[in-house]
Amino acid sequence: RIFSCYTGVADIYVYFYERGVLLLNENGTLSFISSNKFFRSGYGEKLREFLSRETSLRQIIDFGDAPVFEAVTYPCIVLLQRKQIPDSQSRVLAWQQGQSIESFEKTFEASSFFIAQKELTPDGWRLESPAVLRLLDKIRKHPFAQLFAHLAWKVRGHPEEFLNRSLRLLHTSELPASS
Repeated sequence: RIFSCYTGVADIYVYFYERGVLLLNENGTLSFISSNKFFRSGYGEKLREFLSRETSLRQIIDFGDAPVFEAVTYPCIVLLQRKQIPDSQSRVLAWQQGQSIESFEKTFEASSFFIAQKELTPDGWRLESPAVLRLLDKIRKHPFAQLFAHLAWKVRGHPEEFLNRSLRLLHTSELPASS
């Protein structure tokens, strides 16, 4: 096994990421267009840990299931630098279904945000703003976490609607206080 990211079920692009990073010089930059499946999959855990440890993740664009490339399902673009920068920030964009790819530059400028690279953990990459991540953590700790999970599934792909509904539920007097 010559790859530290090896798992028996990984997509082949996992090994291209690892090898590409190792071939870069200290200040080298690399960009990949690949599937986003490694963001959350079990086989992607070693790759997520490797990228967080060995690189500065400069930009991550997740197109979800938007059909922006013919040859890639669940496409993403990852731009990284070999040099590890302490307290690095990654500029991320979670593309919303139905947006026109022709407006990409405008959308990227208006909707992308920065997230601390330390938030991109081996457990899984959640490309949400820090405010959304804090709210999700609060929701997970709430006694009605399953209700919120169901609600999140119902409004999947519409984070503003999920947040609005969740906030209304959190402020409803009928819910017991979280312990």
